[in-house]
Amino acid sequence: MLFKKDGLEQDFQIWRSYIERDKLELLAEIFSQKLGESAGSGSEGPMTTLKPGDLRYNIEFGALVERIREIFSRYTPEQLEQWHLSQVPLESIVNLPKRLATLAPENDDNAWTPRVLQPLLASLSEQAAFSIYGRGPAWLYGALALHAGTRPFQQFDARIGWVTPPSLQAAATADQATSSNLSIEEPFVSDDIYAIALYPTYNYLDFRVADQLVFPEPLPQRGVIVSGKLPLWLFTALARFYAQRDVPWIALNDARDNKAIVIYSQVATHPLGKRLPMPKIM
Repeated sequence: MLFKKDGLEQDFQIWRSYIERDKLELLAEIFSQKLGESAGSGSEGPMTTLKPGDLRYNIEFGALVERIREIFSRYTPEQLEQWHLSQVPLESIVNLPKRLATLAPENDDNAWTPRVLQPLLASLSEQAAFSIYGRGPAWLYGALALHAGTRPFQQFDARIGWVTPPSLQAAATADQATSSNLSIEEPFVSDDIYAIALYPTYNYLDFRVADQLVFPEPLPQRGVIVSGKLPLWLFTALARFYAQRDVPWIALNDARDNKAIVIYSQVATHPLGKRLPMPKIM
């Protein structure tokens, strides 16, 4: 599904190239306009922008929503989960919703908290391989990836299926840690912290460009905090990348309350699961 807006033709063509390259089905091609009448059936044509708070029903948008609902209601959630899990060895599966229900049965909102991190990792100590499935925050996935160590590790991505976190390149200098696909904010540096924030250029990052991404080396003797709008596979890859740099500790941002959660530590001052305030990254 593509939305085109005046002045953003280049972005529109980039997304079209993704669809053509991957041989995907184009569900709709919508042209956003400020004035004029909407037209089309929800799959092609102009759509007049609705103002915030405007409760008028838009026939074209309603048709588009109905088409998407029809496509995604062909299978029940239970059928989809069964199919996803059938693609990996049964003994390697770490089903996060089921694990959370066991570790924190009183948790009514099904949300992971740092206090259950260490019990979860302890329950997986004897596991020979890890296939992580289900919703969970970036810090949880990062901790599991590092806990797996050299053992086989896969994670499920709803867009691309089962993936192994890719190996990442290190930049020789800070100026080289850039990419046309990814924006890296100026790092925050203090006496004991090195923090970076990363954002995809087009709000999407293709797994197949991972070998083109180049990341900065941390400064010596500083813990690393990683934040940004990233896919889970890149958070786990970055956790492994910085763990290989022998840093004192690593924390990943928890987007729910904008805190950093420690997922790896070699020092007593930063135990696993500790919450840290997020530094202000320029």
